[in-house]
Amino acid sequence: MKQKYFVSLLGLLAIVAAGVPSAMAADPGSQELQITTELKYWRSTGKTTWNHNASASSPLFGNPTSQLTYSGMKSNVAEVGIRADKERFFSRINFGAGNIDSGNLRDEDWLVGQLKLSDTDSSLRNGHLSYWLWDFGGAVFKDQNIAFSLFGGYGQYKEKIDAYGLRNLPGYPYPNLPDSTKVITNDALWKIWRLGTAVDGKLSDQFKLNGELAYAFNAKLSNEDSHHLRTDLGPTPNIRHSGSGDGWMWQIGGAYEYTKALSFSAAYRSWLFRTKGTIRFANGAGLPINNFETTRDGLLIGMSYRF
Repeated sequence: MKQKYFVSLLGLLAIVAAGVPSAMAADPGSQELQITTELKYWRSTGKTTWNHNASASSPLFGNPTSQLTYSGMKSNVAEVGIRADKERFFSRINFGAGNIDSGNLRDEDWLVGQLKLSDTDSSLRNGHLSYWLWDFGGAVFKDQNIAFSLFGGYGQYKEKIDAYGLRNLPGYPYPNLPDSTKVITNDALWKIWRLGTAVDGKLSDQFKLNGELAYAFNAKLSNEDSHHLRTDLGPTPNIRHSGSGDGWMWQIGGAYEYTKALSFSAAYRSWLFRTKGTIRFANGAGLPINNFETTRDGLLIGMSYRF
């Protein structure tokens, strides 16, 4: 649903910008190479969930057999970037990293007929994430009020999550574990190619609106899942996931040009990566993943300086 809202907002942005009477004059040095550096802060919340089907290995298992949901993963992300513009073309690269300082893991298992075997909660802490994105593109339309661009690129997103303690939900008489006990580590790496479009419009000489939408294709997942207390699964990481899927990456916001060189910005950003694939246990058994999905969204603020 968020993607539909974004497309509507992008269209509204284009209509508004096209009707603005202010001039979108080209910079005097637009024929020369311009370098812009960026520093941003992304206060975001993430969720990663996956489930698999082990019913082929035993008629006692349901489908899904197990589902792990890591939710409420708040993170303070610092991002730096550099962009080069020449005439209508641009290239940019961004790096981001942050902590994952909160969240919850819910671990559920089912028998045949979806009779729930277990349902537990654990706390998340000491996690971290990192990413980088490289894009190249250019303006396909530009006048005094608005510019439309197309771009393509490659990037990676990495997320490592540690879960501590174990609390059985009511109705499941298994022993609880204290929050000092590490129970599960999930270490996911997404490698993505993407194609996107961007729109930039001027409300005045100082205030700008902008948005972009990118489709992430051939999103390859490599995930290592370590159940630290499951001796029956072998040495950690005792579960591995792999697959190839897709996703969406979008943001919409605005900027204030304090001087010709210095600008301040704010935006809302949302990312989604998803795949099916294979789950493989340490004993070599391979089973299908019904769904593996990672999302992250939140407020993005920043500043940039153009040389």
